[in-house]
Amino acid sequence: MTTHHFISGIPRSGSTLLSALLKQNPRFHAAMTSPVYSIINEMLVAISAKNNYSVFISQLQKERLLRGVFDAYYSVMPEKEVIFDTRRSWTSKLPLLVNLFPECRIICCVRNVADVVNSFEYLHSKNFTELSGLYSFKSEQNLFDRTEILMRPDGHIGKTLNCLNEAMNSTHANRLLIVRYESLTNAPLPTLSEIYDFLDEPVFIHDIHNIAYEADEYDAAIGVPGLHTVRSSVSHMEKKSILPISLIKRLESFNIWQQPECNPQRVKVI
Repeated sequence: MTTHHFISGIPRSGSTLLSALLKQNPRFHAAMTSPVYSIINEMLVAISAKNNYSVFISQLQKERLLRGVFDAYYSVMPEKEVIFDTRRSWTSKLPLLVNLFPECRIICCVRNVADVVNSFEYLHSKNFTELSGLYSFKSEQNLFDRTEILMRPDGHIGKTLNCLNEAMNSTHANRLLIVRYESLTNAPLPTLSEIYDFLDEPVFIHDIHNIAYEADEYDAAIGVPGLHTVRSSVSHMEKKSILPISLIKRLESFNIWQQPECNPQRVKVI
């Protein structure tokens, strides 16, 4: 029987790197963002009261239809014992996931939010002739405009932070493990060992100097070349901040995993 787990968290925080490492284990399937979350959202609309015919769909049928999305999507891939589906908004669907997959766990990758914005700015500077879907393909923004777009409730960072905040305060918070980018890049093997312990899986010896992952076609389509490219060896590369200090200080309050009052369920942070 296949076990389903999920990778979530905020962008530029190591989720693609983590997937590239996990898929070294021959028992595991892991990849970057999958379309399953979007399909599930559409399915929820189709079986809701918005559809008059929903009165003919029982609760059991709804659950089987939703589970069927996962089964159908992964059925054409090489069979694996453990599947990790990645999407940053899975943390907003904890009750659904726990009911569909009682054994599931969610690994939430996080990073200092100012460093995340800084990373996006480096990509923006590198791809200076490209207009990015992250910023609605507009060209007139400055740094503060771009940051505001990223941090708004429906923005690339703001939305994922709200989803994570919801999950950390939910009755299913014990299903979460928060993995800091710094831990994964500075101490990959000890961090992976803790992840395996959280998943109750036997430890696999990973090769941290022989990894690779890229999604050039996807990255080009959203106007951010290199967004999901992973280097061949795990290392922590500290990038000099190109953000104004006033902006860095403003973004500090969004590091909710560092604030005990934002973690009342005491979700483990490594």
